[in-house]
Amino acid sequence: MPVSPRLLFRILLLLLFPFKSMAQLDFKAKGKVIDLDTHLPLKNVSVVLDQTLAGVSTNDSGYFVLPSPIPYFSITISSVGYLHASREINLLGDSASLTIELKKKANEQLDEVVVNAYKNNNKIKAVEMNIVKINPEMIKRSPLLFGEADIIKALILQPGVTSTGEGAGGFNVRGGNADQNLVLLDGAPLFNTSHLLGFYTSVSPDAVQDVTLYKGGMPSAYGGRLSSLLNMKIKSGNVSRMQYTGGVGPMSGRFFMNGPLIKDKLTFIAGFRAAYPDLILNQLGDKFGSSRAFFYDGIAKAEYTINHANKLSVTGYRSYDKFRFDGSTAYNWESNLVSFNYNADISPKLSLKLNANYSQFISTINGLDKYYEFKLPSSITQKQLKPVFVYKPSDKHTIETGVDFILYGISPGSRTPTSDSGSIIPLTIPKEQGREMALFISDQVEITDNISLQVGLRYAGYDYLGPKKVYSYDSGVPLSKETIADSTTFTKNKSIQHYGGLEPRVSLKIGLRDDLSLKLSYNRGQQFLHLISNTTSISPVDFWKLSDRFINRQIGDQYAAGVFKNFNSNQYEASFETYYKTTQNTVQYKDGALLLLNPYIETALLNARGRAYGFEFSVAKNSGKVTGQVNYTYSRSQVQVLTQFASETVNGGNYYPADIDRPHNLAIMSKIKLGRGWSFSSNFIFSSGRPATYPDGNYVFNGGIVTNYSLRNMDRLPAYHRLDAGFTFVSKRYAEQKSYSIWNISFYNIYMHKNAYSIYFRRDDTRLLAYRLSVVGGLIPSLSWNYNF
Repeated sequence: MPVSPRLLFRILLLLLFPFKSMAQLDFKAKGKVIDLDTHLPLKNVSVVLDQTLAGVSTNDSGYFVLPSPIPYFSITISSVGYLHASREINLLGDSASLTIELKKKANEQLDEVVVNAYKNNNKIKAVEMNIVKINPEMIKRSPLLFGEADIIKALILQPGVTSTGEGAGGFNVRGGNADQNLVLLDGAPLFNTSHLLGFYTSVSPDAVQDVTLYKGGMPSAYGGRLSSLLNMKIKSGNVSRMQYTGGVGPMSGRFFMNGPLIKDKLTFIAGFRAAYPDLILNQLGDKFGSSRAFFYDGIAKAEYTINHANKLSVTGYRSYDKFRFDGSTAYNWESNLVSFNYNADISPKLSLKLNANYSQFISTINGLDKYYEFKLPSSITQKQLKPVFVYKPSDKHTIETGVDFILYGISPGSRTPTSDSGSIIPLTIPKEQGREMALFISDQVEITDNISLQVGLRYAGYDYLGPKKVYSYDSGVPLSKETIADSTTFTKNKSIQHYGGLEPRVSLKIGLRDDLSLKLSYNRGQQFLHLISNTTSISPVDFWKLSDRFINRQIGDQYAAGVFKNFNSNQYEASFETYYKTTQNTVQYKDGALLLLNPYIETALLNARGRAYGFEFSVAKNSGKVTGQVNYTYSRSQVQVLTQFASETVNGGNYYPADIDRPHNLAIMSKIKLGRGWSFSSNFIFSSGRPATYPDGNYVFNGGIVTNYSLRNMDRLPAYHRLDAGFTFVSKRYAEQKSYSIWNISFYNIYMHKNAYSIYFRRDDTRLLAYRLSVVGGLIPSLSWNYNF
């Protein structure tokens, strides 16, 4: 058999360039892996040197550097959901840079699952647990409310994630409050996640490339919240051509564009979304009276590739909401942020990620009644700088370390009259400042093929800063304005109170088989921010408060264990997770507490501790004509007020249900491919009603009728349940098709169940009458059109 010249050349190279240690390698292949269709970079792609089977993975920007002992070799590039690619490379002693385009598998391109945590058996192999991943594009192919794809509504269908009710802002994770979620947009915190009091997520899925939720076991590089980390990454612009996407629905419209400004160097993405909900509110008759609403949000990102090893990007975001309730009060709130990210590959094993950001949230209440016209704004700002170094001695070992600097500024509220009536007295609550500094390190290693360990440690130190007047109170009595004994004035940047502590985190994965794994995790966190609210869900009258001498930092510990199993060649996947979580120094409120514009806010608050526990079960079918997911969560969230004074005791000092306690949560999602681009999907949701406090009787006092209330949160609203369904038509027929449309026809709340958002009571002579408030009590059909070209 004749020997080919290429084979002889390879043999000669092996003789001339014998294999050396990794530190002695002289040849390096450098390149970038991108999606063939979107031209977006692909991270965690495997690049393997065929001659030695050594390999590396692409970084977050899609780049890789692969050392080789010889200048002529071949590589294999592979990623889940994509066709494999191979390349022959001849370095001839010089470095080379190449761009590799991966093509999606046909069934992955056209028929992805709507919400998926991991592809194939990655969920089995990954060391992390408590993670949910969402494909933002696929949300558009599920039943939609008002025709708008919504990230948080998709999250709430997942195990362990709930909300306090229909149209409620924010979300709750494993018994945690909404303010205990760290929401990041390209690394910058987003303090408000909702439009229209909770009906929309404040970020459009059209702008988002990746959505990852860590349900408690967040990496040590992140801190400042106890419950979860929601990390949203904005899309990068197409490097070779302009792309346009958008959509129109019954209540909103949006348009996004992206592409190159300098080919292969500078790209951008920019988009805008605006809503016109008055059209719907006018159709709801007297339910919303003369209420009016409007919102918009816009986002822009520029990304510059300096070279194969250095890239920087700048992201800007703004959103604005305006809501008027029944003509007497108007609310408006806005979010503004700027995030700068710089990524550098210092060497094949060492890289730097640098993030600097500024984030601001402003909420304003406007009184409109004649002679009582006023303006009451409050705000929070955060400035942050975080450099992170990532060192990878090998593909099976990653060390990450860095520092985190944060400056907080809070304006609790300032009331000013907007007319000359004299009925409104001006009042300003002094501003607050705080400083947080953290050091962190994590080490992830594959000990064996079946055992992986991730260990992290974070130290966070916090100072509450002047200028500030701090009151002291008489001992042995409850805090109140009347028990103020003295005050101390602190100058600017003077430390008033310091808190600090270690936050250990550990995750262990034990692979029992290729399709079965057991995972254990422990996570501790500290939180120095508190959202002060007199409502169950997030509302425009809420305001943020820093930890100080009277309000301690929150501390949370979570223990979790899970079993993950795939079946039938990864067509089916199932998981079972259980957790137990404790919190210290959470905020509760005294009965009848005055919160807004209270210069002695500590006198209205109570120190409490909490516990949450439960289990989550999920089973999903990820391929075939019929796909779907069933998620069930049993969870409890309880609170205990800690006080030495009988007058402040809540429910006798015992644990009682927290406002967000909803024990049973079930979500059933299904999708059926009908052919020719059509599909049918449905969602069914059931959850226990949240806790409430109802009157349990009347008594006469001084000739008047007084209502007596039961113990706090010992009653419960009726259970919530709803069925949605919809049809989707996708005109895309092949992977390379550039222009296509997605039509969505949805029916929300099909059997028109009037779910109770709240139950309130009014007195009619001697009777006390109960009324149910339902935010959505009927069927809401919608038609939306999404386009890509």
